Amino acid sequence: MRVLVDTNIFIYREGHSVLPENLQQLEKKLRENAIQILVHPESLNEVKTDANEERREINLSKITAYPTLEGPTYAFGKDTEFDSKIGAPKNENEQTDNALLYSVYRNAIDYFITNDVEIIKKAAKVDLSDRVLEIDDALDLFRRLYPDGTRPAAPPALQEIPISMIDINEPILGTLRKEYYDFDEWFKKISRKGRKAWVYHDSEMKLRAIMTYKLEEDALELQNETVEPKKRLKICLLKSEAQGQKIGELFLKMAFEFALKNGVRDLYLTHFVTEQDRLVNLIQDYGFYCIGKTKKYGDGVFYKRIYPEGKEQETLESVSMDKLFYPALYDGTKVNKFLIPIQPQFHERLFIEQPRTPKLMEYQGEMIIEGNSITKAYLSNAITLRLKPGDVLLFYLSGGRSQITCVGSVEKAYSRQTDSSQVQKQVGKRTVYSFAEIKEMTKKPTLVIIFRWHFNLKKPVDYENLKRAGVLA
Repeated sequence: MRVLVDTNIFIYREGHSVLPENLQQLEKKLRENAIQILVHPESLNEVKTDANEERREINLSKITAYPTLEGPTYAFGKDTEFDSKIGAPKNENEQTDNALLYSVYRNAIDYFITNDVEIIKKAAKVDLSDRVLEIDDALDLFRRLYPDGTRPAAPPALQEIPISMIDINEPILGTLRKEYYDFDEWFKKISRKGRKAWVYHDSEMKLRAIMTYKLEEDALELQNETVEPKKRLKICLLKSEAQGQKIGELFLKMAFEFALKNGVRDLYLTHFVTEQDRLVNLIQDYGFYCIGKTKKYGDGVFYKRIYPEGKEQETLESVSMDKLFYPALYDGTKVNKFLIPIQPQFHERLFIEQPRTPKLMEYQGEMIIEGNSITKAYLSNAITLRLKPGDVLLFYLSGGRSQITCVGSVEKAYSRQTDSSQVQKQVGKRTVYSFAEIKEMTKKPTLVIIFRWHFNLKKPVDYENLKRAGVLA
């Protein structure tokens, strides 16, 4: 989701006075939910015309740290429908006001936050009152849209937008429209209901990935049986054409997180299977299995449970359990546990779900691929461990904080590697290291760990506290 903020809010935000409580809370809510905050180029121009040189330079130095909205360009006479409602600008200030409102009108952004009463009055003329908001109204809206603790973490390059903002003729939806005879009708219905989707647009603003889900408690009508009603998360759409970006894995992480935060233990999706089906290969890797076909369409139903039942925890091998019930994992006596140090600059790239300051390039639509993935790679010259699949990894952030932040499990481990080309093949795009860095590392024997990230600790554990408690030697 993208939010445009007016100049007066930015000056308020960046001034020397104490930040008002409501504005503090709004900014915190936006950042917690990875909602992109943008400034309009016209607003930037207003700041540049400030006669107070010292204040102008201070505000510019801070405001230019925020991404600038690119298009649409406003000029009176360009859009006759908009012009007939808003009227001709009488001066430069009105030209700026109209340009800001035009960006909302053309759906370049989702909401516009301003304290300018005149802009708010104008918004009503173009039926934008619900999307042009004062601070308190915006805070109330985002509190309702994103209740604390229920929304999954997402990088800035992903946006959660109303489905009504998605063109049904987008090429990525073409196959689905052919496979499901009533897809168009369903798409319009969920649009009217105000449902939302997670989307990714590439640098040319083409829709390259989409996911929608919903909570439900209905029975599942299959061709050969009826699965009893139960609270489940249905992944209604899951499609990515952004090859190599690991967005499919990222979407799964987000769906699992949403399910857990909402007390759901079962998930499913339906899908027409094709030869060399990438989606099936992906979801089976993380515990989905086919339970039959739907009675209505005949597409496959792929089901997943997050927690084992009965004696499954005792009878399954650790690796099988880690896969079948991901993100749950086996941590009993059959596996060893290891502390793995990781430097801050690599920690924030591998574990993007952790609290961090996103990179500017993420706001420009780029992805941190190794952060998107569930299966990741770790390289080290400093540690030599005898690891086996299923062993539990406790990653701790080295440096000043020295905290255990997240938990993973070993898929594969390669010790004493010295062939950089071989290591590159082993890790693919799942590592933070460039090939040049891998070549440098493999001048010495290198440990390569391919592991699954399972979850972050709600409260990171201080390394020193574990030592004092005798947990660590």
